[in-house]
Amino acid sequence: MKRTAIIACLLSTGVLASCTSLIDDQPAPTHTSGQEGADVVDASSGADASTDAFHFASGDLEIGPFDPEETLPVLFDPCKEISADEFAAIGFTTDGVTIPAHGGQVLGCGLESDSVAPFPDSIVVAGLLASSKEVERQARMQEGMSSTVLKNAVVVENRPFDGTACGSYVETHRGTLWVEVSNGRSGTDLFSLCNQSLEILENLYKI
Repeated sequence: MKRTAIIACLLSTGVLASCTSLIDDQPAPTHTSGQEGADVVDASSGADASTDAFHFASGDLEIGPFDPEETLPVLFDPCKEISADEFAAIGFTTDGVTIPAHGGQVLGCGLESDSVAPFPDSIVVAGLLASSKEVERQARMQEGMSSTVLKNAVVVENRPFDGTACGSYVETHRGTLWVEVSNGRSGTDLFSLCNQSLEILENLYKI
């Protein structure tokens, strides 16, 4: 997957682009993830296996309400905080390079896989400095799609609303964790794209 395709996805996607408007009156995030010399954030909050959280080697990413207007967190950075081994365990590889957008309010990570067929144009896992309500206002809910594995997961069709992009997401204490699958050329139907994005999010939860 070319990085230019991933960057185009991050910059052109309506939901991701909307994040900027959420914190115009707040100071910029102080983290430097995705920049040279950046340190990996310790995501651990002391949660154990019974906590409703994503359990990564770098620490636990707890699921729960998020309000960027009340709290400016250290945004979750998938490329830095999900290891290559963990991505490999769910069938993906990544170059490990964070793709920041909108002043660090979006931290994206492009994935590749030989096992996903037909292969989408791009798969992006991202941390968004946006609440679930804000995402819902910018996208189209996919009624009837839900997860028995991750009860708080939401599935939406994303802009440009032409059946080529679908995202699944869940709020965490460090922003919204977002998985988008898009397919502008090979014609995979929207339902399949949505299933792929939800499956990736569920698999990250099951690590």
